[in-house]
Amino acid sequence: LALVAVTSFISGIFGVAGGLILMGGLVYLLPVSQAMIVHGVSQFVSNGSRVVLWREHVDRAILAKFAVASLACLGVFAMILYVPPKTVVLFLLGISTVILFFVPQRYAPSILQPGMPYYTGFAATGLMLMAGVSGPFLDQFFVRSGLDRRVTIATKAAMQCVSHILKIAY
Repeated sequence: LALVAVTSFISGIFGVAGGLILMGGLVYLLPVSQAMIVHGVSQFVSNGSRVVLWREHVDRAILAKFAVASLACLGVFAMILYVPPKTVVLFLLGISTVILFFVPQRYAPSILQPGMPYYTGFAATGLMLMAGVSGPFLDQFFVRSGLDRRVTIATKAAMQCVSHILKIAY
């Protein structure tokens, strides 16, 4: 509970990194499968509150495409039933924050590009099921999109809710 409170405080101040730090701490304290569930529940509540507060700003078209691809990803993972070891989770936590950062501006992904919500849904959910976190990865699709700040916050929070529910189910 203390870890959840501290990382929520960090997220509240900086707007980022709370979920990432929480997952790292939970993986240190718990087996990976338990850490995934605790993280999923706490982050679903956190993101769900943002969705409730900003619901009129959620881009439903992007969310629907994201959800379809997320369900497809869950189907693939359901066939293999893989739970990664702690070292893989920690590696993916680190790499997910910068994986798209070094892409040149002209090739930088935007959630508004055709087909991108589908790609993002599949890739982010895969990352969520492997590392427990996909927020920093998702940020990279929104940061260069030019969407309104409220639309970005609301839509990303809704996408995270979908991913966390699927992680809990998995």
